[in-house]
Formats: sequence, structure tokens, C-alpha cells
Amino acid sequence: MKVKVFFFILLGFLFSQDCTVAQSLYENASYLDASEKIKSLDISNNSDCLYLAFNIQFKLEDFNEAKSYLDQLLKLDSKKN
Repeated sequence: MKVKVFFFILLGFLFSQDCTVAQSLYENASYLDASEKIKSLDISNNSDCLYLAFNIQFKLEDFNEAKSYLDQLLKLDSKKN
């Protein structure tokens, strides 16, 4: 039982790490690189990553793509409530 709990905690930590590289690129104003990184990840169930993706695309003035991420974020949020 302890092994399963540890595994799920580790798995959650690894998935949360995926967006940290894109977050770092975004914070360093490397928006194109951050966009490439975030698009290579499956972020469909991670609200923090979806919000980051929205911000990246907004900075790049790709408003259609930004809206797509915002729509996904709102849909995910409505499922939680």
C-alpha cells in the first residue's frame, strides 16, 4: 500500500515538473521556445499548465490559440465544480 501511495505522489510530481521548463522559458521571455515546449506536453487535465499555455500564446499574440487554451481551462474548471 505504501508503495502505491509513493508511486502516485512521485507520478504527480513528475507531471507537475513538465510545465516547469515551459514556465522557466516564459519567465525568461523565451516565448517561442516556451510555446514549443508546452505544445509538446499533454496538458489537457492540468489547469496550471493550461493557464501558462494561454499566457504564452497571448504574449505571442496568437489570440486564436490563446482562446483555445482558455476554453479548455474553463471546461476543465467547470468539471471540477
